[in-house]
Amino acid sequence: MLVSLPLRRALAQNWRDLSAQAARASTARNPRVTLCRDRIIAAESDILAMLRALSTSLPVPAQGVALANWLLSDGAGPLYHRSCTTDLAAALARVTELLDPTTELAA
Repeated sequence: MLVSLPLRRALAQNWRDLSAQAARASTARNPRVTLCRDRIIAAESDILAMLRALSTSLPVPAQGVALANWLLSDGAGPLYHRSCTTDLAAALARVTELLDPTTELAA
């Protein structure tokens, strides 16, 4: 289920929404979690590469999908928590690498 194309497309759309929200001017009293907008904007090309890999119609390893989902939902991670030391660009590059459909899929 995790690697199904509909789920991956929904996850990719959530990443697109996050990028769009980061690009917009922040509102003073937004009830949502605060984004590390500068990190997200700086990693835009890495996000786009990950989105291409996530959106392929070919089967992809579950580990890459899981990591893309985890990065997006981890409130203590580099997208949301300023003191997180995880390099967002490096994490996204790792996700893209893990999503490579030529990687041997586990049975």
